[in-house]
Amino acid sequence: MSAPKKRSLWLNMWRRLQRNRRAMVGLGIIVFLVLLAIFAPMIAPYGYDDQNLDDQFLFPSAKHLMGTDNLGRDIFSRVVYGSRMYREMSSSKPIYTIDDFKGVRIRTMENRFHMNFWNSLGASATPINFAELYLSLQQGLVDAQENPIAVVVLNGFYEQQDYVILTDHVLFFIQLVTGLDTYNSMSDAQRAVLHDFIDTASPRIAEGGEAEDAMFTAQAVEKGIEILAPSDQLVADMKDVALGTSAMIAEDVGDDLVESLFSSLEAAAGR
Repeated sequence: MSAPKKRSLWLNMWRRLQRNRRAMVGLGIIVFLVLLAIFAPMIAPYGYDDQNLDDQFLFPSAKHLMGTDNLGRDIFSRVVYGSRMYREMSSSKPIYTIDDFKGVRIRTMENRFHMNFWNSLGASATPINFAELYLSLQQGLVDAQENPIAVVVLNGFYEQQDYVILTDHVLFFIQLVTGLDTYNSMSDAQRAVLHDFIDTASPRIAEGGEAEDAMFTAQAVEKGIEILAPSDQLVADMKDVALGTSAMIAEDVGDDLVESLFSSLEAAAGR
């Protein structure tokens, strides 16, 4: 009689994870977010910043799977695109040094943190409804705007802008959140499986985002946009200026949360 086959450590851990229903639900959500990040252009039914003021605050439906926000933007599409992009600056004039921001009228959202950041750089933050942005650029009411490069391409802003400056000033990232009780209910083996999956999926999400950004960047260049990568000095100067906005945010959400975010970003950058 042959001896029973030994189960591998990973198989045992997987089977134990399967017995924890809440852990499996969390794992399923992570898988879903990974797939969204990679296949965003094929999945999202609307552009990231597409607005329709006639469709404000709609409940979930076949047309809008997660409903719409206060500007009529499709929440599902924003979740899909928001998992994998930076916001960049596009402008009718080049930006090489911190002094080049002075006097630039840049369209921003009506968000006091965003506005404070650009005003601190020396620009003039001008909140304008996204639906009016193209016309505002065309008529010279603003000189610049800030959005993912995909938005520049998909909305034809390249017809009114000459440069995209890779400021990377806002990072959209997937936030994996679980209740502390749920996490603590997992065994060490179950946590190991979960952490291993996240570590495996994270670089794939990054690869998908980089490929998508590269595609839209190439399309922007084809349309006549010049891509400007900030110098190390400009990046350092922008970081110094941004400290004032970080302090504003800390006043609202607390120093611990802001410091935790910066620590996490530094740890990720050092990998």
